[in-house]
Amino acid sequence: GDSSTFGKGTVQTLLELGRFMPLLGGSSNDAGALKLTVQKFYRVAGGSTQLRGVISDVTLPSLTDNSEIGEASLEHPLPYDEVEPAAIDLANNRKPLYIDDLRKRCTNRVNQDAAFQDITADMKILKDRLKTNRLSLNEKIRRDELDEDNDRKQKELTDEKKIDSQLLDKRFELTLADINKPQLKLLPKEALPAAGKDAKASPTPGSDLTDEENGSNTADSDAIRRETLNILGDLVDLQRSPRTAGR
Repeated sequence: GDSSTFGKGTVQTLLELGRFMPLLGGSSNDAGALKLTVQKFYRVAGGSTQLRGVISDVTLPSLTDNSEIGEASLEHPLPYDEVEPAAIDLANNRKPLYIDDLRKRCTNRVNQDAAFQDITADMKILKDRLKTNRLSLNEKIRRDELDEDNDRKQKELTDEKKIDSQLLDKRFELTLADINKPQLKLLPKEALPAAGKDAKASPTPGSDLTDEENGSNTADSDAIRRETLNILGDLVDLQRSPRTAGR
């Protein structure tokens, strides 16, 4: 996923000031309230999730992986700190995860994946826009920008359809009744959905910009879900053959 999660490691509560101002008259709700930080989150290893969040073992290109988005970008955030770690026996409760091998395999796939190349290009555009923090009021310039965004979106949808058509060659049926069978039932081609059937271009001019800022780009999500399954498959493969895997 992203290099880390949002980085929020605190808990807040609202304190109604009207409770302490009974002599002011009128409704106590008119006095307002204070938001106070009362607790902090810590992981079993002792580190807080504040500012740093949960660090990913394998990082994927993502529109939400931006330093301008997160707790650290807000005003007056509490600092990161640590407490005593919990007493857990990692040696007996944790299988080897082969993180280095997973990263290498993932990187090789991502570098050759057209969808991730599109995401990386979108990340650069979003980063530049956040840094510039400007929007032209000239109609022609703005229309040209929107047309460029729409062309880019169409290219991303085309790339995603090509990938879908390759992935839809084979699909298997998995139910609770046959989950333990050595082989799953192969679905006939006529039962497969059409590649890119649900993929639609943004109907609203400029709505793709909102998708970028919200991290809700469809191609982005599909590529990440697809690679997540690939990484899980790699982990299963490596744990089945520990003697051939680099540690």
